[in-house]
Amino acid sequence: MIDKRAIEFADLFVTSLSNPYRPDHCALFYLSCLKIFTSTPETIISLQRTRHDIFDTLIRFLTVPRSRSEALSFGTSLEKCTCAVETDSDIKLIHNLRDFRYPKSPCTFVDVLDSIMELVVRAIVRPDPNNAIPQLRKARKEAHKAERSGLQPQWPTKASDTFPQGGETTIRMLWTWVDLYGIVHVVSYVNILLRSSGSTFISFFSKMPNYPSRILAIFESRLDKLNSSKYQEVHPFDLASIHDFIRLTGTVGSDSMRKDLGIMMQMVMLWRPYGEALLLLLAKALRIASSTSNTLVSRIIMKERFQDTGAMIHHLYLQHKEVIQYHPLFLSESRRIAAAVTNLDPYASTAAILKSLLEMDKCGLYGCSQTFTLQGRRFPYCAGCGKIPYCSQACQRRAWKHPGVPHKAVCATLKKICDTVGINGNSWVNVPQKEFSRKCKEANITVDEARILVRYLEDLLGHSVLYL
Repeated sequence: MIDKRAIEFADLFVTSLSNPYRPDHCALFYLSCLKIFTSTPETIISLQRTRHDIFDTLIRFLTVPRSRSEALSFGTSLEKCTCAVETDSDIKLIHNLRDFRYPKSPCTFVDVLDSIMELVVRAIVRPDPNNAIPQLRKARKEAHKAERSGLQPQWPTKASDTFPQGGETTIRMLWTWVDLYGIVHVVSYVNILLRSSGSTFISFFSKMPNYPSRILAIFESRLDKLNSSKYQEVHPFDLASIHDFIRLTGTVGSDSMRKDLGIMMQMVMLWRPYGEALLLLLAKALRIASSTSNTLVSRIIMKERFQDTGAMIHHLYLQHKEVIQYHPLFLSESRRIAAAVTNLDPYASTAAILKSLLEMDKCGLYGCSQTFTLQGRRFPYCAGCGKIPYCSQACQRRAWKHPGVPHKAVCATLKKICDTVGINGNSWVNVPQKEFSRKCKEANITVDEARILVRYLEDLLGHSVLYL
């Protein structure tokens, strides 16, 4: 059911934020409106289709450039009400629509930020089970499909809707809100950008002040609050946000990081001194997840996420220490990773690196920083192998005879292997490992050819199959 008040107050809400540096109203006004906007899933979808300006205004509000001191004073000023409550009936009505569960508690800027993130994240993470993982690169295609069907497209209609101020400014401002106010829910939005944008945003994180020590302290504080609540308030997003952020930025298990060797090594070196702190944090979260009566938390968090990530962190940073001392459930997955690396089939390496290649969002010229997300489009592929994209003909010509990573050396081999195992398009076809190896051998693809291709693609993608 659509809350009609959301449509009634939309114009007033957007107008009041037309100048993101000086909003017209207070935290209570914005929190009340945002509670209405998020009241039902139907209301959110209706706003996505009819009021794109609400979401555009909120993203601009969050990401316009502010210094740390400006952001802090801005939040304080918004908590002081100077609204014309006595003279404007609409504003008075909205002030009286606040969350009545806590009638005496003040509305803080943290409440406003939390509500903004709830609306934006719920708008991007669609309820459709086939689109449970946000994929902003498909937003434009979905918008075109809706228009062809005579429907109003839902916000976002393109990936760049979520970072209108540019990648670096967006990440810097989101980090400012996390750093100043310790808001874990903002991390949910950062996770969406990282998971959906390939390698566009990940490189900016090493530039953030007080990172990663500050984010670890924030997560530690959040877990302590969950722990003290006797697990009654544990929600999947509380732990999932913490886990996803650690996995995306603290390990090379992130697809985004593995696309660039410089970024990958930069992040590994950044997190290496904090390897034990990461593992202890994940162990605490895992104990909370396993102790809660919320079966969704215990099933999703414990079984599918934390064990795998904890084992990966142990493998990367703490192999010399016994993993069981952190949490017993890390042990089996850590042993599996170690065994897989030790007994790696040469053709298995080829399959793993090909999967990463087909997920690559970057130009195929070594050193070119252009990505699908930055350009807002997919790039044309090499006419020979059909598997490596280039942002321009100039990059393709340079890549063909690149002195360090020449595409000419592997183009034919890459096409031969892909044709042999049935990879005809630009998407990974899930071929069982034994079948992949058997087909390669039957096609007389030698181990040396496979190793040369793996080495070439490792250089191009900037990571080793050791970490897959």
